Amino acid sequence: MDFIPRKEIPAGRDVTYASFVCDYRPLKDDKYRGRLVVGGDKLTYADDAGSPAASLLETKLLINSVISTRPGARFMSMDLKDHFLCTPMLNPEYMKIPYKYFPDDIKEKYELDKLVHDGYVYCKIKKGMYGLKQASLLAFNYLKEKLAPHGYRPIPHTIGLWKHDSKPLTFCLCVDDFGVKYTRKKDVDHLLAALQQTFKVSTDWSGKNFCGLTFDW
Repeated sequence: MDFIPRKEIPAGRDVTYASFVCDYRPLKDDKYRGRLVVGGDKLTYADDAGSPAASLLETKLLINSVISTRPGARFMSMDLKDHFLCTPMLNPEYMKIPYKYFPDDIKEKYELDKLVHDGYVYCKIKKGMYGLKQASLLAFNYLKEKLAPHGYRPIPHTIGLWKHDSKPLTFCLCVDDFGVKYTRKKDVDHLLAALQQTFKVSTDWSGKNFCGLTFDW
């Protein structure tokens, strides 16, 4: 995002608030996380901003198929780093942040004292951020575009299941987390290489955690 003068916001555009959220995410490299979150509930959307998301039922079906339906099947998980934050936006959004919340070094680096308007600094959002309703859909479509040339596509009539055109590999996608069913490690390496062309990816070959569930294989 860019810090901008208040007067650069186009007439009639919504300006939302910012909030700060702290969380503990045991599957992330940086487990203790602080995020700047956009108040997406204050923005107007002309179209449906929702995206497909894995259901718990589909996750259980995939896990069950690993156990019972294919000899030699295994399960592992992957996580895309900053998936939402890597996605370009078709149209910018606008947000204001109280000036008092900025650290002094940020105020100095970006000369924010020159941009303060009624106690706020205004921002132009150019890529996906947490809290934006359309960020999930943009990220999903971006991922779909990047994986299609490598043969990976959503399975018709499901919400979060994907498969390869020819390789015996299926995965369940939950936002930026992949639960992968496979029989050959080279197939997972193929998926991993396809993802790494665009994203930073972490892997858990033990398949211990996915979609809020913990597995004791």
